[in-house]
Amino acid sequence: MNETETCDRHPDRRAGVRCQRCNSRICPDCMRSASVGFHCPSCATVSPIDKRTQRKLKSFTGDPITTRTLMGLNALAFIWTLISGGSVSSGGGTTTLDYGLVGFGRMREASQIIDVGVAEGEWWRLFTSGFLHAGLLHLAVNMYLLWILGQQLERLHGRSRYLGLYFGSLAAGSLGVMLLDPTALTVGASGAVFGLMSATFIHQKRCNSRICPDCMRSASVGFHCPSCATVSPIDKRTQRKLKSFTGDPITTRTLMGLNALAFIWTLISGGSVSSGGGTTTLDYGLVGFGRMREASQIIDVGVAEGEWWRLFTSGFLHAGLLHLAVNMYLLWILGQQLERLHGRSRYLGLYFGSLAAGSLGVMLLDPTALTVGASGAVFGLMSATFIHQKRRGISPWRSGIGGLLILNLIFTFGRSGISIGGHLGGLLGGAFLAWAIEETDRRRLNRNFGLAITTTFTLVCLVIGIWAANRWYDPVLG
Repeated sequence: MNETETCDRHPDRRAGVRCQRCNSRICPDCMRSASVGFHCPSCATVSPIDKRTQRKLKSFTGDPITTRTLMGLNALAFIWTLISGGSVSSGGGTTTLDYGLVGFGRMREASQIIDVGVAEGEWWRLFTSGFLHAGLLHLAVNMYLLWILGQQLERLHGRSRYLGLYFGSLAAGSLGVMLLDPTALTVGASGAVFGLMSATFIHQKRCNSRICPDCMRSASVGFHCPSCATVSPIDKRTQRKLKSFTGDPITTRTLMGLNALAFIWTLISGGSVSSGGGTTTLDYGLVGFGRMREASQIIDVGVAEGEWWRLFTSGFLHAGLLHLAVNMYLLWILGQQLERLHGRSRYLGLYFGSLAAGSLGVMLLDPTALTVGASGAVFGLMSATFIHQKRRGISPWRSGIGGLLILNLIFTFGRSGISIGGHLGGLLGGAFLAWAIEETDRRRLNRNFGLAITTTFTLVCLVIGIWAANRWYDPVLG
């Protein structure tokens, strides 16, 4: 990013982004949240309107009551599942047996074996199955996606057509089950949610006008109509200037590349695609103290044995391709925004500070468990994004980052084998660093002061982590 670019209204401050309307340079204090990106104060200014007009606008934009209702029905169905004998982790119970989707099956009732399923006249299973879920995590993921996608589509289509889209997608998903695996007991709103995702992909545009396939113009997100897609031609020199200002997220790309290379190294050293492992994980994964066999000897390993680098190298290793893919997706979505906001140096400080805080959390809670993953750093980026949005008057719940945080916390506590210390440590570390950076910017201190804070924080976490590792026999918070 071009370090010389300054805010058009505050020449003494570095600009973070450009206004989506007039393309003027704006600093964080001048940012005004918009439906797409940010506007400057001038473009964000609207004429005051009376209450009657406000009510009309509210009725037009619409409270997503249908989406809320659908989410409520799914939640009530899950409670019903629990009451009928299901479990929080995997659902089940008699409700799932009676209303889950199956083409044909047999079940015991009292002393008899009875035939059940759509083929036996229980056609309602094609719809009721879409409100049942196989555990709290399954429900949380689907409801998060339903909220993010549903409220947009409900406002776009209106309640009736939106309901038609939802239940049409649900029915299509049930049809897919009947065609491919009709004897499997299936539950979940995933069919409907996948339908909303594909609909959003097709519909997204700027002016909300209806467009046919011939009018679709590809955009960075979804499609635009010909009018919205029309831009003034600019020469190559101007394109280079704009690119240098907006900044290619090269640091984020580099971090992702390092993680990918580390995973390839894991596979070469004997690890597997599904679960990682191999000698690379044993040699560079995070553990406070452990023992491993080398030739005919048992040797002591870990941070307590002087292998302090494990506090960082573990953040580039992963327990399988899925683990890597999830972390890299979140790193790309969050990292490119934060890199453009902070610049490469402070962004790296935020990333490694969050990673170090996650490693510290592991050393405090479970220092004898072998831990890998960039999750600590990614949780730090999530909490940092949450803090930055709150400080700028942006609702983290409307933007989706709040729901993403809650979903990942449910995942952290809802599944076994997840490093609670690593996730919570990164979460708290990223939140603290984001707050500290915001304070330095608010007081108009030199930007290098924010970099000094992230560097100092990382070193402090490293020192305390080494100390905590030496207490592996009696974990500080274990």
